[in-house]
Amino acid sequence: MKKLLSPLLALALAAAVAPSVARAETQEVRVAEQFGLVYLPLTVMRDRKLLEKRAAEAGLKDLQVKWSRFSGSAQMTDAILSGSLDFASGAYANFSVLWDKTHGAVKGVTQVGIGPVWLMSVDPRIKSIKDYGPKDRIALPAVKVSTQALILQMQAARDFGLDSYARLDANTVAMGHPDAVAMLSSGKTEVKSHFSAPPYQAMELKNGAHKVLDSYDVFGGPHGSSIVFAPVKFHDANPKTFKAFVQAYNDAIELINTRPAEAAEIYKRTSNDKESIEEIVRQLKDPQVVSFKMEPLNLTKISDFMYATKRLQAKPARWQDVFFPELQDYVKE
Repeated sequence: MKKLLSPLLALALAAAVAPSVARAETQEVRVAEQFGLVYLPLTVMRDRKLLEKRAAEAGLKDLQVKWSRFSGSAQMTDAILSGSLDFASGAYANFSVLWDKTHGAVKGVTQVGIGPVWLMSVDPRIKSIKDYGPKDRIALPAVKVSTQALILQMQAARDFGLDSYARLDANTVAMGHPDAVAMLSSGKTEVKSHFSAPPYQAMELKNGAHKVLDSYDVFGGPHGSSIVFAPVKFHDANPKTFKAFVQAYNDAIELINTRPAEAAEIYKRTSNDKESIEEIVRQLKDPQVVSFKMEPLNLTKISDFMYATKRLQAKPARWQDVFFPELQDYVKE
């Protein structure tokens, strides 16, 4: 992975220090989202064309928004570094590595959502992470760098000691949440555990899986885990477009919080989720499942852990160190 990213990192660093030239703002914005209820604000933005509306208000009437969907953060990192993506969404842990290695050439735009992620299993032997043997497999979005992978490592450090934080890395396999749910339901695979996310973990609970680990227990309470991030070069070259994106994201959160039934319909229609709209509404109204606000919550606990395990050369003292200043306008003092 290090060899693969090195040329891209070099290009990103060169672009970050290159002199800027005054020019018109971009006419196309490329945005990536991921699977899961926690990414609903982006889904609402896309479905209701909220970015286009905010851009038009700012005088950018011809802005085209190109959406793509990824199953994990690693692919988005490569896309950001190669310049083929303007706004990415994914694990704060993966972003932290990117921020560190590019010396701040990429920064956070907003927190995605707040909610616990659960390690689920259909294997009755598994009651805690201490029960995993060398042949037991755990599906998660990305090995070592996803939110789920980091939380597993944090618990491993607590149970086995800091030097053994990576003890269960060999048990993990990269897999998108929908595929992992289907695999656990089939009962015909060696993968019998899934470090899940809303709404998939609730579906797995209904299907007979049990909870092995709750991230709120690891963090000591509610936390964010994923963010939207973007290159500083794009931010500086497109201030109106960037501001429109942040406004549109806030608009999406307001829609979800004030019109949950409408938000649930959007999610069900665009995700082909099998849950009823009523069940999705129930989850959206339950802060123990998922909630949405832009202000980062407990994210620096992740970067603190990564720094302690020598995967970051620098760590932010506060969230403001790694996010664009526009976010401050949406933080309640």
